[in-house]
Amino acid sequence: MLLIIEWPDLSWKTTLIKKLKSIFGTSISFKLPNEILPKNWSEIERMKIYNWYLTSVEFFKRYNEQFKNNYIIQDRFYISELVYWKIFRWYEPFENINLQKIEEKIKEIPHLVIYLSDDLEWYQKRFEQYGDDKIKKFDTFKKLLNRYNEVFEKINLNKIMINPFKDENHLNKIINKIIEIKNIKKINNNERSRIS
Repeated sequence: MLLIIEWPDLSWKTTLIKKLKSIFGTSISFKLPNEILPKNWSEIERMKIYNWYLTSVEFFKRYNEQFKNNYIIQDRFYISELVYWKIFRWYEPFENINLQKIEEKIKEIPHLVIYLSDDLEWYQKRFEQYGDDKIKKFDTFKKLLNRYNEVFEKINLNKIMINPFKDENHLNKIINKIIEIKNIKKINNNERSRIS
């Protein structure tokens, strides 16, 4: 199963990934390599990152077929492009048919997109305490959070939003959502078998 952890830096993504790996045991985790990040906003650079995402999804699919009980944990994925391209590159990626294809490919794999909380007060404290290498003003950070919320509503994938800072039950909520997705998949597979 593919778990995609989404939200900006300072959001405890790394901590959550460590917790999930300790729970699920047999899992692999990935992060977008820096060399893949676009150097400019040209079509060539957009295609480069699109191809990386597409190749990754194909790998995830093959891995899932071979190791059905294992988990793939992805630290941000194409969903972040839907956010960052709009805020920093003044380009509406929802119009990009290639990114739409990635979403369709992800649907072929058991998956869950995990969004972390948009608790502004908490993020402001973290931002003031640790700062961010790329984002110099908290107003820009707020724009990112608003865009993540917008994208969360628009994407048509299995998804859950959790608040690991205030909700001690957040890990159980993730596990319950995973169980729900797996049960739906079993029912769908049984229905397909019955029909064929």
